[in-house]
Amino acid sequence: MTTRQEIIERIKENAQEHNWQDSIVQLTLVGEVEPELELDMGEINHSIQKYFFAVKLVNNTQPKYDLEELKRQKSTVGEFVRMEKDLKFGGFLRRKKKR
Repeated sequence: MTTRQEIIERIKENAQEHNWQDSIVQLTLVGEVEPELELDMGEINHSIQKYFFAVKLVNNTQPKYDLEELKRQKSTVGEFVRMEKDLKFGGFLRRKKKR
């Protein structure tokens, strides 16, 4: 699991490696993160400011879910995942025509 501190360290290492302290940059975080990881963008931005002349941080990450596991759950979430999958494959339209 990636932590906030690991993200900060990776940004710091890249900034120092590329000598970005006099640069104006936009950093975009991408990929999947564990759903329980709270990315406090303000905290991350505050922690990396000193490595750039100016920096804009954009969060384009998405939570990483095991959809197969969620689908097996007997819950509202499980039902939603099952319905969503059915909709993607046209199941809803087939059922609607039968009525």
